Amino acid sequence: MNSHAAPSKHDIRAALNAIATPSGKGLGDSGVLSEIFVAEGKVFFSIAVDESEAQMFEPIRARPKR
Repeated sequence: MNSHAAPSKHDIRAALNAIATPSGKGLGDSGVLSEIFVAEGKVFFSIAVDESEAQMFEPIRARPKR
């Protein structure tokens, strides 16, 4: 049995707030995240922005997956 509890969606969103968006808001509170899913120890979400903002969000999207 794994002794590590899966992070909650709240914890994940809080961690994502350490990443600043072009507007200066944290990614977790920016309003651009899809629903956050946690499955088999992995976290899944998407960033949905208007096409006109896509280039500004590219550095965030391109960050290494961890």
